[in-house]
Amino acid sequence: MDHGFLATVMAGVLELRGPDYVGLLGSGIVVAQYFLSVQGKLNTQGLAYPVFNIIGCLLLAFSLIYHFNTPSFFIEVFWVSVSLYAIIRNVVRRLA
Repeated sequence: MDHGFLATVMAGVLELRGPDYVGLLGSGIVVAQYFLSVQGKLNTQGLAYPVFNIIGCLLLAFSLIYHFNTPSFFIEVFWVSVSLYAIIRNVVRRLA
């Protein structure tokens, strides 16, 4: 393995700041939910899944304020939009 790559990764880890930790928390929420849904341990049809997805995405978006990345921003907008659609759909179904 190239020690230059490993040194670069370690340097990046050592330079993490508050917004980076917020983004990592958001990533953890989104990834954990996905993992649990793939295992069949999380109901993706209820309200909890899209609500926590929005929370994770907003935490990731917060980190983008400090280290903006256009592709990451657009994927977060997409995930929040899909999650809002799922929440509205679930609420409408419950009211019907």
